[in-house]
Amino acid sequence: MSDRRRCDVAVCDGGDAEQETTIRHRPTGEALGHRGVVEGLVAAAAEEGPVVVPERGHRGLESVATWHERDLTNSSLERIVFPDSCYLADFMLNRVTAILSGLHVFPDRMMENLRKMGDLVFSEHVMIALIAKGMSREAAYKVAQRNAAKAWDGEDFKTSVANDEDVKTRLTEPEVEELFSLDHHLRHARYTVEAVGIA
Repeated sequence: MSDRRRCDVAVCDGGDAEQETTIRHRPTGEALGHRGVVEGLVAAAAEEGPVVVPERGHRGLESVATWHERDLTNSSLERIVFPDSCYLADFMLNRVTAILSGLHVFPDRMMENLRKMGDLVFSEHVMIALIAKGMSREAAYKVAQRNAAKAWDGEDFKTSVANDEDVKTRLTEPEVEELFSLDHHLRHARYTVEAVGIA
């Protein structure tokens, strides 16, 4: 089992695990972005895959040190790990496909979650924009952090950022507005889904 194939299987498993975590969280009361109609499938896929596949990939990498010997240590491991991991990855992909095809999505609730606390979800973008304008990462983090703290206390995050003196000296009003624009942050979304063949 080559290093590339081990990485391919591990990346496949990692993507599956991320989808399963997201799907388990979104139907909760505070999120409710979507709800699955395939009962029990998320839990089953999560239990079968995320622990087993990376562990087998790791075992394969451990045999690299003895490749020059090519003894039973290598061949027996590869005969079991490679086909079994691929079979398990195939099972996981089919299970996740079934889950995703049965989701009910609630766009209004998703938008409501994004806009909570005055667009607090965009705090990282504020920090990155300030760094791009020459502020140190530590200072930019403190700016984003203190305004985020105000949002937790009930203030509107976007308003706090727009009125912050450190922000006003580096970012114009249109630049601040762009930071909080979903259209700006989703501008490459269509290209991304088309590139992977979804749309």
